Amino acid sequence: MKVYNSLSEIDKLSNRILTVGTFDGVHIGHKQIFRTLLNDAQSSNSEHLVVTFDPHPRLVLGKPDKPKLSLLTSTEERLLLFERNNIEHVFVIKFDFDFSQLSGREFIIDYLYEKIGFNKILIGYDHTFGKNRSGNIDLLRALAIEFGFEIEKIEPFKDGDIIISSTKVRTALQSNEIEMANELLGYTFFVSGIVGRGAKRGSTIGFPTANVGVPYEFKIMPAIGVYLVSSVIDGIHYWGMANVGYRPTVSDERQISLEVHFFDFDSDIYGKELRINFHSFLRHEQKFNSLNELTNQLVIDKENSMKLLSNHKNDFII
Repeated sequence: MKVYNSLSEIDKLSNRILTVGTFDGVHIGHKQIFRTLLNDAQSSNSEHLVVTFDPHPRLVLGKPDKPKLSLLTSTEERLLLFERNNIEHVFVIKFDFDFSQLSGREFIIDYLYEKIGFNKILIGYDHTFGKNRSGNIDLLRALAIEFGFEIEKIEPFKDGDIIISSTKVRTALQSNEIEMANELLGYTFFVSGIVGRGAKRGSTIGFPTANVGVPYEFKIMPAIGVYLVSSVIDGIHYWGMANVGYRPTVSDERQISLEVHFFDFDSDIYGKELRINFHSFLRHEQKFNSLNELTNQLVIDKENSMKLLSNHKNDFII
C-alpha cells in the first residue's frame, strides 16, 4: 500500500476514483464504500485513492466544554485496516486549523480536483466537508455538473434496523457489548500497547498479568470490566482474560489500567508491543475484601473463559 503525506507526492491523474472520510474504526459500513471504490476502479481501469485525515478533525476543532474524544483507531491502525481491505493508495492530509478554513468548494475543486485529479468521487450518505461543514451531497452534485466528474452516494449500511456507524460501535464498547461492537466492525476490536513492569501481585496468587500501556491517548477502551481476550505473541495465538479498570482490590488509583492474564503462557514479554483482541465480556469489575476472594473469582473467570472459547475460535482478528 502506498501512503502519500503531501500533494507533491501524488501525480495528477484524470482517471482516478476517490473517496474521502475519517473512517474511524473501518467498520463494515466503511468496507462497503471500499468495495464499491475498488470495483468501480477496476471496471473503469482507473486508480483508486482513499483520502483521510491526521489527526481526526474533531481533535483540532473540538470545543473545550465537550467531552474528550475517544477514537476506535489511531491513524496507524486505520492504515493497517485499509491495507487489510485491499486499498492500495491512501492520501493522509495533515488536518490543522488552516486546512479547516477551506470551504467545501475549495477543498473539492482547488485542493483535490485541480491538484491531484479525479473523474469520480464516492461519498458516504451523511458525509460533510469544508469549513462549517459547508460541503455536502448537494454541493457535490452542483460541482459535478460544472466540472464534469461523476459522484456516487453510498447508502447507509444496515445490520437489521441499525445503521452502522463509528458512533454505534463506540456506544457498544462503552456498554460492555463487545460482541455487538465486533459484529459492527467486522473484526475483533483490539487495543495495542507496550507491556510494562507492574507490582507482580498477580504472580503471587497464581495469575501473573501483563500490564499493557496504551500509547495512543485518544484510543477508546472497552467499558470497565473483565473480558475474554487473545493476542498473537511470537507467531502463536494465546487466549487469556483481561481486566479493564481501576484494580480496586489492590489499588486506590483512578487511572484506568489494562492487565492481561494469558492461559498456558510463561514467558518474559516486558517491552513487547501486543495487540489485545477483545472477544467477550465476562463480568463487571468489583472490589473484593481479600486477595483470597479475588483469587477465587479469577478461578471462576478462567473457567467461564474456557467455556466461551469454542464460540470465538473463528473470530476474525487483525
